[in-house]
Amino acid sequence: MRVIGRLSFALVVTGLLSAPMFASGSRESLREVHGIVLDRESHPLDHAVVQIQNNRTLMVRSYITQSGGEYHFAGLDPDDDYQLRAEYDGLWSHTRTFSRFDSGNNRKVNLTIRLGG
Repeated sequence: MRVIGRLSFALVVTGLLSAPMFASGSRESLREVHGIVLDRESHPLDHAVVQIQNNRTLMVRSYITQSGGEYHFAGLDPDDDYQLRAEYDGLWSHTRTFSRFDSGNNRKVNLTIRLGG
C-alpha cells in the first residue's frame, strides 16, 4: 500500500511538472500569438523584448526578438485574456489585448515602437 501511494504521488508530481505553466486548456484548444516588432518606418527591431501577461494569473512571459523582429508565444489558455507589449531601448509599444473572445487560435499582432522624435 505504501509503495502504491508513493507511486501515485510520483505520477501526480510528474504530471504537474510536465503540464504547461501558462495554460489549463487541452492541447487542441490552446492559442498562440505571433508577430513582428517594428519601428515607425516599419523596419523590424531585432533584440526587442516582447512581454505577454495573463490578465487572470498575472503571469508574465518574455521573448527577445531575433533577426527580422519576430516573436511567438504558444500554449495560451483560450479562457483567458492577455496583454501584449514590446520594449526597445527604453521605449514601449502600445499595449495590445489578446482576448478570449477573439476568433481563431492563432493570431498575428505586430507591435510598433516609435523610436526617436
